[in-house]
Amino acid sequence: MNGSIYIFGELSSGYTQYPDDGSSDVFKTFYRNSKAITQIAIHRDRNLMYYGYIRKLHNHKYIGICLVLHGGMIKNINTLFEIYEKTISDFVNKGDFIHLSKNGEIVARVSELYKHEESIKLTIHKLSKDVENIEIHQLPVTDYSISRDSSKDFSFNDNVEDIVKASHTFGFTYIYKDEDYDTIQTNSSRAVIKQLNKEIEAYKKKTSEQENKLRILERKKKQMGVVVALFVALFAGSIIFFNTIEEKNENIEIKQRMIETQRVENYALNEEKEEIQKENTQLQGQNRSLADKQETTSRELEGLKAEYERLKRNYETLKRENDSYEIEARSLTSKNSRLESELNKAKTDLAKKNTDYRTLQSKYDRVREQLATMENKYYSTREGKKELKYR
Repeated sequence: MNGSIYIFGELSSGYTQYPDDGSSDVFKTFYRNSKAITQIAIHRDRNLMYYGYIRKLHNHKYIGICLVLHGGMIKNINTLFEIYEKTISDFVNKGDFIHLSKNGEIVARVSELYKHEESIKLTIHKLSKDVENIEIHQLPVTDYSISRDSSKDFSFNDNVEDIVKASHTFGFTYIYKDEDYDTIQTNSSRAVIKQLNKEIEAYKKKTSEQENKLRILERKKKQMGVVVALFVALFAGSIIFFNTIEEKNENIEIKQRMIETQRVENYALNEEKEEIQKENTQLQGQNRSLADKQETTSRELEGLKAEYERLKRNYETLKRENDSYEIEARSLTSKNSRLESELNKAKTDLAKKNTDYRTLQSKYDRVREQLATMENKYYSTREGKKELKYR
């Protein structure tokens, strides 16, 4: 591939790109003119074609990829979208540069790309392999009557021929895509994270409600204690003011009944408190279960990622083997064609030799006939008869 690949974006601590050269102005222009969650931005600069991809992230951040071709152009824009979208999905699953937050949003993880050079080099190498499967066409001559800063906007579903023509005619061409830009794997991971967060939030809400109930019961219990103390004080004071034993006894009975009532209510409150504590214990158990479930899901996700990487490696191995078989098949086809050519030539030579042989045989037969005729004539002469006589 006669070109270069860049990774760039506005991540945790500002703009960063790899490799870092003088191309940042083009990439920043791509972002300034971005209008959708995802878009391909194309820029022609004489014999160079920039095929950039912008994916917007949470909190006004973004990550971008750009393929720069020298003297060539791409007509299959849909395939280029697929390659870039799959690369973003790989970024999310690996979590080196970007990852899914607890709310299921794609967020930046790093601030400076050059600190992750090894990972970026692997990504660029894989992208180069993917791009090799796209047909590269000859770039038409530059139309200098159109400004280098001119631009043309399209949506993903617009006519591809119009997009391709604009890409090599105008300075900038933008293709906006606002839906179906995440892969199945990214959507699946996001759904799992959102469900777990939903369950955790429900648990937190229920726990908060139980804690409020406990605080209310504690206040009621304290109020009951104050009421009981008040009743006891009233009872003690009433002894001073009542003059007869009968009135004292009636007052005591009333106070005792009131105290007993408060004891019953206090007992009921204690039972309700124990029930709430029991529910709280159950909720804590559910929380532990949710945490275990989240950990299990995380392990499963890691397992899926490992399986995905294994399958990807197997695919690359099979692809290399298939390429090798294709090369061998082309070689065998070439050899077969050569052998067929040699066989046909041999058949032609053999047919020619057979013709020559039959010609020589015919000449030989004519010579023999002539010799036989001459011999008969000779033996009919006197010398010939004499020779026959002495044989």
